Amino acid sequence: MTSNIIIAVYWLIVVSIVLIIIAENRNPLKALPWILVVSLLPVVGILLYVVLGEDLRHVHIIDRRIYSRITNIPFGLQQRLLTHHQAQNEYTTPLRRVAKKVGNSPLLPFENLSIFTTGKDKFTALLKDLEQAKHHIHLEYYTFDDDNIAKRIAVILKNKVSQGVCVRIIYDGVGSWTTRNSFWKELRKNGIEVFPFIKVAFPFLSNKVNYRNHRKLAVIDGNIGYLGGMNVADRYILGDTLGAWRDTHFRFTGDAVSLLQSAFMLDWHIVSHRIPNLKDYFPIMHSPGENKVPYNTALMQLVSGEPIGKWRTIEQVITTLVLNAEEYIDIETPYFLPTPTLNDAIILAALSGVRIRMIVPRKSDVPSVQLASLSYIAELMDAGVEVYFYNEGFLHSKIITCDEKVSLGGSANLDFRSLEHNFELLAIFYDEHTAKKLHATFEEDLKKSERIDPTRWANRSKKLRFAESVMRLSSALF
Repeated sequence: MTSNIIIAVYWLIVVSIVLIIIAENRNPLKALPWILVVSLLPVVGILLYVVLGEDLRHVHIIDRRIYSRITNIPFGLQQRLLTHHQAQNEYTTPLRRVAKKVGNSPLLPFENLSIFTTGKDKFTALLKDLEQAKHHIHLEYYTFDDDNIAKRIAVILKNKVSQGVCVRIIYDGVGSWTTRNSFWKELRKNGIEVFPFIKVAFPFLSNKVNYRNHRKLAVIDGNIGYLGGMNVADRYILGDTLGAWRDTHFRFTGDAVSLLQSAFMLDWHIVSHRIPNLKDYFPIMHSPGENKVPYNTALMQLVSGEPIGKWRTIEQVITTLVLNAEEYIDIETPYFLPTPTLNDAIILAALSGVRIRMIVPRKSDVPSVQLASLSYIAELMDAGVEVYFYNEGFLHSKIITCDEKVSLGGSANLDFRSLEHNFELLAIFYDEHTAKKLHATFEEDLKKSERIDPTRWANRSKKLRFAESVMRLSSALF
């Protein structure tokens, strides 16, 4: 009798989950696999759904009034600086409109852009800026290892606090899982404010594990901003078993730093449930007059990707860029597991005559994801996309350049996780000089890469192709 009750309750739970999945009106490519997993894998299917399957589109994790209060500051700057600006040409209009509509992102000028392709250069610059901070330091990283570079940063941060500088850190609870608690306790003991993003006590038994903050940003005194793909870890400087880690990171100044500051403040409110006096952290608010920017000024938007809200912002921004390309698109990504929409857009652009080149790593830190990624290559090459394997270490760079007019960079990979589940940041640079510099960087990476031959690729082993297809099928769940 007891066993019958348990079985009845179990199937009631299964049916309830299936009805929830159907009611959420998900993409069938993701809904059907979850229905099969929950229905056909006793107990395990339910556990997998609880940990990885929950849809957060309907969840609100920040008060709308606070959200508006923070995001209205960059929009006010845009109105003040760009009311009569004429540099918004027809080519970029669709992209700008989509980024504003789905990403709530204003357009602001940036200056003094530095592009880092090695961890040594990035951290040399960051350490120098941290040492010169006068008012505040805001750091937000997916991975913040307690290794040599983190310890060097910690020494500087402790010293800055003793000088009266306010220091705040956000780290991801899963991405920084191996960092010892004693490291964070030492920082807090020295007056540094530290919070994990959506703390997860038991990563493999929590429904929060699938939604991680993958952002990497720094703001110093509201005047200097960093964003890109590099975490705080020695492997970006010294490499590891995969070899050197090739990544891309940006440093810039100017009014656009307020976009990064706004993103940090929103995340800070989520983790701390507090909001500082915003006027102290947006220096541009105190500058006098209406300083209109000149024609052809370098401009940028910053799009936040999140598993909450109505739109898949980063996916839609990248898709818009791809479909509006005229001559070429260069792509670097460590993982290529695109949504059907983005994959179809890339194929369509290639078929229309746009030259698309994509570099992916030959070796990956996540072999299962690498296998799934390889399953997309044949179809891309059939459409005319040139695909290259990067041979010198691990390519972790996330960059797209288009027609030497627009370029994208940030923390987002071209995979389901970044496009649908993670909290990410993507910068859109409307500047030919920046696009040309990234194009040149891409050409240098090509010299370290090998183009995949379509004929040889078609003749790879059936066993490997089957493994790729299996991993591609399961990737839709995550």
